[in-house]
Amino acid sequence: MSATIDVVTTLGMNDACDPSFRICSTWETFSNSHDHWHAIYVNWSVYFGAGQVRLGLKLAAEAAANGARVQLRQIREALENADSG
Repeated sequence: MSATIDVVTTLGMNDACDPSFRICSTWETFSNSHDHWHAIYVNWSVYFGAGQVRLGLKLAAEAAANGARVQLRQIREALENADSG
């Protein structure tokens, strides 16, 4: 499985990455649901759900209001907490 990711510049999120990049995984390590792709043993997850995207944007806006950038671990923790709650 592979996909090309186009990064949308978002205030409060890390802008120190390439504007476009490719993610890939062997089929055996890939898992997915209706709103999430993940590869085990590889450090990437992609979220598609509207609520998940809203949560990431909310965290980025809060960070930007404080003159900071939201960290990936903060978004991942918030998404995991939202999934389990």
